[in-house]
Amino acid sequence: MTPQCPHCGVVFAGPGSASHDAGMRMLLPVGRTGLSITAGYVGLAAIAIFPLAPVAIILGVLAVRDLQRKPGSHGMGRAIFAIVAGGLVSLAVATVLLT
Repeated sequence: MTPQCPHCGVVFAGPGSASHDAGMRMLLPVGRTGLSITAGYVGLAAIAIFPLAPVAIILGVLAVRDLQRKPGSHGMGRAIFAIVAGGLVSLAVATVLLT
């Protein structure tokens, strides 16, 4: 039975509905693991705060492993972003320091 408003009859989208999942996941970190959220934000911060780059890579790898153990969880994009951002920032810093 789908939940609906007793006054107006509007049907509420439950947590498993496609509209809830697709719309909410685009805007909010709904259904993502805490590790993938953390990795994504650290990867983003590493762009401005260079010493965070190795931490972003580590958190990204840990988030990918965590997501592989939890089928149905989301957040792989954030985990991969952390790995890529951390890697590119590390590469850029190493290039500047070695030249």
